[in-house]
Amino acid sequence: MYLNTVILSFLSGYNWLVFIALLLLLAVQLRAILTRKNLSKAQVRVKLFLNVLLWVILLLFAIQPTWTSSAGSDKLLVVSDEVPSAVVSKMKDSLAIPASMSYAEFKRKSNKGAVHAGSFYFLGQESDPEIISRLSSQQVTWLPYYEPDQLQDVRWKTVLRRGDVQEVSGKMDLSEAGTLKIKYAGKVLDSVMLKKGFNAFRLSFPAFSVGRTTAELELHEKELQQVRFYTVNRPPLSVLFLLDNPDFESKTLAEWLGHQGYRVEMSTQVAKNTLNRTSINKSAGAFVPDLIITDAGNATNSQVKKAVSEGKSVFFSGLTEPGRDLNAINLALGTRWKAKKISNEESVAVGKELTTLPYQIEPHLNQKNVAGYPVAVQKTAGKVGVSLLNETFSLKLSGDSVTYNKIWAGILQNLTPAFDNNVVLDGPVLKDVRTSFRVNQPAASAEKLHLENDTVSLKKSAVNALNYGTDYRFSQTGWQPFQDSLEVYVEDGPAARAKQIEETVLAHAELETGSSGNATGTITSEVPDWVWLVVIMVVLTALWVEPKLGY
Repeated sequence: MYLNTVILSFLSGYNWLVFIALLLLLAVQLRAILTRKNLSKAQVRVKLFLNVLLWVILLLFAIQPTWTSSAGSDKLLVVSDEVPSAVVSKMKDSLAIPASMSYAEFKRKSNKGAVHAGSFYFLGQESDPEIISRLSSQQVTWLPYYEPDQLQDVRWKTVLRRGDVQEVSGKMDLSEAGTLKIKYAGKVLDSVMLKKGFNAFRLSFPAFSVGRTTAELELHEKELQQVRFYTVNRPPLSVLFLLDNPDFESKTLAEWLGHQGYRVEMSTQVAKNTLNRTSINKSAGAFVPDLIITDAGNATNSQVKKAVSEGKSVFFSGLTEPGRDLNAINLALGTRWKAKKISNEESVAVGKELTTLPYQIEPHLNQKNVAGYPVAVQKTAGKVGVSLLNETFSLKLSGDSVTYNKIWAGILQNLTPAFDNNVVLDGPVLKDVRTSFRVNQPAASAEKLHLENDTVSLKKSAVNALNYGTDYRFSQTGWQPFQDSLEVYVEDGPAARAKQIEETVLAHAELETGSSGNATGTITSEVPDWVWLVVIMVVLTALWVEPKLGY
């Protein structure tokens, strides 16, 4: 019955011409054999068999017969080529899926409507969003697969201001322990030791350049990812050092701030009602500090209290007795600092050439720790920061300027005020993948984003009136200008393809119209082309060899 249906389907189109041609070929061959008088009966039988066999094979090749088999379940696992067989077996066992097929085979068969199941599970990054979008009535689940030592969920900031801390985070499954490094021009900016197995990592360093910057993530001296970001100059800020006795620590910091472009003034009381002022990057006009760096003894200073009440920032360093000093700061500025003793030693090492007081700042709801060190900032009317670190200038003396820059860049980033038109954009930015932009405190004339050749309107956040956002898909790769003075690097490749698959599966879940329930899935199969080629060549070879046998 099934064969009759196939033949009728074959004869219903233009293929009947092929069928007639094959019949004529068979008739000619049979007539030629039967009219030859010099053949023995055995030769006639062999020739008739081979020619009829050839005709049947050609007919079946033209018909392309298929057969349907059960998948054994309503679920089917579709596997990318890069996934090892051991992983496939483990996944089939955990999901209770008896049948699987390669993605190449699924793609070929799905184009012919030859695969049916209630749920499809795609394992690996080879999946095609176009193929997935066709499965409108089936449940689709994507199971990403990452090879050992391959980056997962890597993230960084694509637009920063000079001096801000760049953070690169992600995950990795390591085949062996190793050191992950972030490098620029061959110089290691930060590194972290990763153990064998699954790891989450975070690397950080201050943005030191202006314009386009490319750093490299390396593992085992092999580049894993280029980290591209764009840095702009920060507006000039004014920093006041209000100290009774400036020491080498404060002078080193003042010089460093000056090199970073800050306007710096150091005020020292040399006698009653007499102040000595030293300036770096002095500008015309009155000096109004955005940040005051002082010690706990000046917590009650009128200039310090005024700065906090006006929303400015104050940073306290050089503490000697944290319990007493923090209480003084709390009483003067309304903060809620607490510290507990963690050691009986005079100081505790927190790194090479760096020590801290034997105390730990206790967490608070309105408090943020800085740079992974015993430094924190609390938000009141302004920002109040406290450091338990001892002298940091020793890092400079030992030549470790990278760590010195990292510590103070992290501190200043949390103390500086929010800037207007501050663009927040996470990388990597991927081609044809939705990218989310956020702009903090946009100017009235800048409530639009100019991207590529488009202009996109910004929408006000429902929870923060000073935060605006929009989504956009870049269609070009490479450095792309936006907002007249900024640039963003757009990449393509495996990461973009994986993100496109993820977006497609999420969209598919929202538009899913239903599934086939618990119905058993079916797979329609056909004879592979290579099998047809082998069989036809064997029969033709037999026809060529048979006359030479001499029987």
